[in-house]
Amino acid sequence: MAKTPAFRLRSAMLIAENTTNGIADTVWMDASFGTSSVAEIADNLDMTLTPNPVNKGSLKVTLGLQNPGKVSIEIYDLHGRKLHEESFTSRNEFTVNVSDLSAGIYYLHLETDGKLISRQFEMLK
Repeated sequence: MAKTPAFRLRSAMLIAENTTNGIADTVWMDASFGTSSVAEIADNLDMTLTPNPVNKGSLKVTLGLQNPGKVSIEIYDLHGRKLHEESFTSRNEFTVNVSDLSAGIYYLHLETDGKLISRQFEMLK
């Protein structure tokens, strides 16, 4: 089944959501960029976040890439505020320090090779 993006405006952020087999990928972009700057939503990029929920200060991100290039991540809260950004090079697994986040729901957005993928995670305190 092909993914069909749905767009909506929330807190001055454009959100593109794809749902396949009950798994939702969400991409948040500043609405001022318009849809022409939205990177391709990755259909075949595998990403896992562990542990989820997070009860300590680290979140492990694992990618299923053969030749990872530059990987950029951003963490957003439910209001669309960017709380963290970081870049990694040529790694399929890395750890993100999330100890400064309060308890709640967050989205980790990852971009690599012009493709975007997003996963939700929960922070416990």
